[in-house]
Amino acid sequence: DMFFYAEAMLFGQASRDLQMARGAIQALSVPLLAVAAVRSAYWQTRVALSRQVVLGSTTLIASGLYLSLTAAAGYFLREVGGTRGLVVEVVFFVGAIAVLAVILASGAYWGHARSFVDRHFFRHKYDWRREWLRSMQTISSGALGGSLEERCIKALADTVDSPGGAMWMFDGTRCDPVRSWNFAMPEIDGETLGAFARWLAEAPKVVDLHAVDTGKPDAAESGTVTRDEPVVAAARAFMASSRAWLAVPLIHRSMIGFVVLARARAPRTLDWEDCDLLDVVGRQAASYLAEQMATEALEAAREFEIFNRRFVFVIHDVKNLVSQLSVLASNVEKHGDRQDFRDDMVATLHDAAAKMRRLMERIHAFEPSPTEPGAGRRGRADAGQPLAPLVRRVLKANAPPELALIMPEDGGIRVVGDRDRLEAVIGHLVRNAIEAENGAGTARVEVSRKGRFVTIEIIDHGPGMDQDFIRRELFKPFQSTKRGGMGIGVYQCREYARELGGNLEALSQPGRGTTMRITLPLAEAGHGDGEGGASS
Repeated sequence: DMFFYAEAMLFGQASRDLQMARGAIQALSVPLLAVAAVRSAYWQTRVALSRQVVLGSTTLIASGLYLSLTAAAGYFLREVGGTRGLVVEVVFFVGAIAVLAVILASGAYWGHARSFVDRHFFRHKYDWRREWLRSMQTISSGALGGSLEERCIKALADTVDSPGGAMWMFDGTRCDPVRSWNFAMPEIDGETLGAFARWLAEAPKVVDLHAVDTGKPDAAESGTVTRDEPVVAAARAFMASSRAWLAVPLIHRSMIGFVVLARARAPRTLDWEDCDLLDVVGRQAASYLAEQMATEALEAAREFEIFNRRFVFVIHDVKNLVSQLSVLASNVEKHGDRQDFRDDMVATLHDAAAKMRRLMERIHAFEPSPTEPGAGRRGRADAGQPLAPLVRRVLKANAPPELALIMPEDGGIRVVGDRDRLEAVIGHLVRNAIEAENGAGTARVEVSRKGRFVTIEIIDHGPGMDQDFIRRELFKPFQSTKRGGMGIGVYQCREYARELGGNLEALSQPGRGTTMRITLPLAEAGHGDGEGGASS
């Protein structure tokens, strides 16, 4: 080339003889360049075509050949058709185009085409990376619609070009149908279905149902051939309903279910690569299903926990009323002859009966107990309650008459909160103080006002508590040191005080008694007694 262009520049024109020889010389250099490209690693270029490109190219070439043959046949019909030749040609051409459109829209065609491409153009049947991404997109994408079970079935079916399938879940003993997708769910009795599931769980692998029916292993040796009659009967029932083909186990630690797939759109031979890919996709689908089942079980357990906790608080309210009536009954023997005591006893009984009625109404309506944390936000949390009559009423109902009460002379102190809940909180702490002293009779209640808050201290001279117990266990729910205790009293007292914007503290030392200090915000000026206001 350099000599050719140099001579042309020197003489002002290209030599015709050199131009004719140039092509032959370049042709002779091609084999040498090919050998050099094979021997040199630097010259090697790997061109990789995806399955989609090969499939599309194959379809395009096949469509071109079909249209060429159609054009030739149309020309022939026009030539031999006489006066109607053109009409025959147009009808034939439109019919041929319609046939081509139907073929290209057919799932069976694409199944055959994919099988042809995989068999003749690629070493492996599947592009594993693409298949993995496709199956994960199908299973995890909610945009596709349908339940998780349907998406798992679709992911497995698309892997082997199956038009549909159905899923059964297995808990080790029972096997239950869950969902189907483009598949008629067969009617199989539970014993036969359970026998098939137990057999599949013994050595979980992809099973060709036809091989199970005939007793001959398939080419991929998927599954173990058995002559167990219930297993064979189940395989026949699957195939009789919707042309079932494969049973794919769903393995998450152990088999949690299986999917039966309908026969593929295009005939295909099952091999080791089909089985391995189905096994991988089945395991991933099983992990999603196991996560969903764990979430549902956790949600159900949470609902039961809420239910149980709610009734624990209800039972605790009943326990408080029983304690209140027990104190009242014990005081009758000592002070039953006093008229003022009898008047207080009648008022206390009426109040206890009213609380029991309200409690029963809440149980029937399944509403929170008034002492359950969070109930105050739905009730009268901002109603101003006169503190002095409330505290006196609590002491009359829960403590002996000799219990000391120290209050400021200002009797107009009002605190925010629900009357029933405030009485339950103070009453519980007072009873705890009396029990801690074991009847010594030295407990007392002190009320003081500090700025925008009021402090109620219940003081006893019992055995006391150390700081580690107060910090770690005292306010922890459902733990109690009392025999038969429920462990929620002090916890709910503190929670309600905090809901109102106050707090409950425990000041104690071993051997020196305990002070339970309740801090409550004062009601704003202008608040009324609210519903259920205190009575003297």
